[in-house]
Amino acid sequence: MKVLVVGTYLDENLIERYNNLSKSDSKISVAAIKYSKFIYDGFIDNISEDTDQIFLPSIGMYPSCKVFYWSKGKISNIKYIKFINIIFFKQLSICFYLIYKISLWAFKNRGKQRVVIFTFLYIPFQFSIPFIKFLNKVKFVSFVPDLPEYGFTYTDNKKTLKSLFIPLYVKLSSWISSFSDFFVFITDHMKVFFPNKDYWVIEGFTDCDKTDITTQEIVIESNALMYSGALYEKFGIDNLLQAYQKTTDDSELWLFGSGDMVEKIIKASKHDNRIKYFGVKSNSYVRDMQKKAKILINPRFSNEEYTKYSFPSKLLEYLSSGTPVLTTRLKGIPSEYNDKFYFITDESVDGMRMAITTHINKDKRELVLFGENARKFALDNKNYKIQIKNLIKVISKKL
Repeated sequence: MKVLVVGTYLDENLIERYNNLSKSDSKISVAAIKYSKFIYDGFIDNISEDTDQIFLPSIGMYPSCKVFYWSKGKISNIKYIKFINIIFFKQLSICFYLIYKISLWAFKNRGKQRVVIFTFLYIPFQFSIPFIKFLNKVKFVSFVPDLPEYGFTYTDNKKTLKSLFIPLYVKLSSWISSFSDFFVFITDHMKVFFPNKDYWVIEGFTDCDKTDITTQEIVIESNALMYSGALYEKFGIDNLLQAYQKTTDDSELWLFGSGDMVEKIIKASKHDNRIKYFGVKSNSYVRDMQKKAKILINPRFSNEEYTKYSFPSKLLEYLSSGTPVLTTRLKGIPSEYNDKFYFITDESVDGMRMAITTHINKDKRELVLFGENARKFALDNKNYKIQIKNLIKVISKKL
């Protein structure tokens, strides 16, 4: 089998560079980049000589990002899609460039089983499918980390020009995505959106770095509760902020990321010096801080419909840190994680306050043992190498 992985990627140094050229609402999603890279690395580790790649740099659209045209076809060993970075022209140029590149790859590997892997649903990617299928017997596998139906629910877009195109985008995306031959969902609930299609479930990935850390070597360095990721009210950040401000212990709340809650967080930090806002930091820095925190928290509301189709990538990153995780019980979390997370059972402000107080004051030895058990489970069972190995076996039989 010959595999071409199509996703999104930028090196960490380039992320910082292009974030400096972007407005706050166009900062690069590190989570999306890591997800794509894990998929690619998984294929490389399992069938390296049969794997190729081409990535879309995950920069914002001009003028939010001050890049008018992406002309770099290759940086180091990473191949990139060239495109005009203006609305409509961006989507069209990505689609046509991809059709050209996939066609060349398919011709080069003619006579062999060829599979194109899309690491996320994106209309310019998906539109290449019918054209390629018409010319070549190529199979397409689409990962679905987010559903189009719920991709615009984080903020209120009702008053923006962009909002007028959302219903059309959702319908178009769902239709064109149906041309894929196989899907990889993050929860089993997603199958209702693509009936009669073969699929596999991978809720996320951890790294393959299994540096031995015994429970005796783990030291809790702080009394901090930490959240890293998208700072949206829709994700329960306002609830978290209010709940934490009602606590009375000597802990700290560390917040990393960007979103519509930043202004409120900064304001709260001026009144409560236990609240620390770090802004957008490199993933390596965030992961180091995760290991230093006492508890990692995910306050996302579980009553929202979209949580059936959600397994936040931060949860596996959290687990792999060895620091205990306190989360709401999202509908997309499988039962095998029941003893790997601490759960918030009451999602009201007072309920969250009680959960924070209870867990931040747990015995350190108990926290160390709990966190290391969860870390071992995540690294042994959810690392990208073993999960892509299992996927390869499945698609080899199905396609």
